Amino acid sequence: MTTTGVSYRRMNADDLPSANGLTQVLRWAHRLEDWQFLHRLGAGFVAQESCSTRAP
Repeated sequence: MTTTGVSYRRMNADDLPSANGLTQVLRWAHRLEDWQFLHRLGAGFVAQESCSTRAP
């Protein structure tokens, strides 16, 4: 059985490349430098999907 869920946590610097990748896929105007600036300026949150597999 596979279960999935979403957890929320504070954004950290390791998340910035993924945020920038989402920006590129969605064709937003933000650059990596913009994400870095916003991260230094304040606090953000990310939604992270988790998946676990257990034997039935």
